[in-house]
Amino acid sequence: MVLSNLVGTQIARHRASHEEFVRRYYARSRDVVEMFLRDRWVPEYLETFVARRGVTAYLASVRDVTRSQDEVLEAMGIREIRDDALDRAVQLSEELAAAAKAGESAAEALEEMKALIVAART
Repeated sequence: MVLSNLVGTQIARHRASHEEFVRRYYARSRDVVEMFLRDRWVPEYLETFVARRGVTAYLASVRDVTRSQDEVLEAMGIREIRDDALDRAVQLSEELAAAAKAGESAAEALEEMKALIVAART
């Protein structure tokens, strides 16, 4: 009987201890999440959101300028030349990025770029 009471008391204490541990753990977890949101995520999100609004406005103005340029270049009959040059510049940039990822040195990438430019001229 004494052993049964002792075991029953210990089980109750362990359960209470476990419940208190779980309460403290989740309270601490909640505090950590709230600190992260307050100190890092919210400021970065707001900075990005505000910056995007500025970027969006800038891109809208660039779109208007590009439209005007397109009209002028089209009237001159040289819009395709500009478009081809931009497409080639994007292609060169992508090829250089691939070369850099492949571990080529700057000198090797430069030589490859020169070869690509010469090939593009022909």
